Amino acid sequence: MSNKKVYIAADRESAGKVVEKLQSLGIQAFEKAEGSGEVMKVVTGVSFTGNAIYVPKEQFDEATEIIHAFVEEEGDALKPKAREYSKSTRIVAFAFAIIMLLTVIISFLSSIL
Repeated sequence: MSNKKVYIAADRESAGKVVEKLQSLGIQAFEKAEGSGEVMKVVTGVSFTGNAIYVPKEQFDEATEIIHAFVEEEGDALKPKAREYSKSTRIVAFAFAIIMLLTVIISFLSSIL
């Protein structure tokens, strides 16, 4: 069964609400941070790229309709928002991720040499 991205929520809480709504109506949905957002979610606990929601391709159209109605019902609480993280916060998070990656690489190289 192949999945298709149906929505990008602004944060984990919004994604959870949408996934819960879809699942309550019989749609197999799951949430996932993508790309660099996945790494940042592991390092900082927050995805800077939002949280994508996936559903089976066969249920995509039905899920889209449900999400549109749910977003209108919930109002601004679920609409993607501009990130409120300052540039310095993003730089620090990125620097931390680079340091963690370098630590792993150095550890690996020292174990094989």
